[in-house]
Amino acid sequence: MPEFLTAVDHSLGKESAKTTLSSFMDEALQTYGDSVDNVQSQWNDHDLEFSFKAMGMTVSGKLIVTDDAVTVKGKIPFALSMFRGKIERTMEDELRKALQ
Repeated sequence: MPEFLTAVDHSLGKESAKTTLSSFMDEALQTYGDSVDNVQSQWNDHDLEFSFKAMGMTVSGKLIVTDDAVTVKGKIPFALSMFRGKIERTMEDELRKALQ
């Protein structure tokens, strides 16, 4: 499976960034909830393991919160690999908005 990776710097500190992203994830699920199924997410300290199905295809990954950055990495189905750049840019843009 092809991989994706994006990272965004922030100045919120680890705890505040995690709290902000938890709220952001809830809002994103409400916004995109009709486009995704089988949403799974589990925080393990400051790492969020996630997976979901979109258009019948599973996307999985890990969001990692550090003191000054958030990294999202994961795997996408081969059928979505041509959209990898757009997926990474969209994630980056949404994370920047959330972490301002």
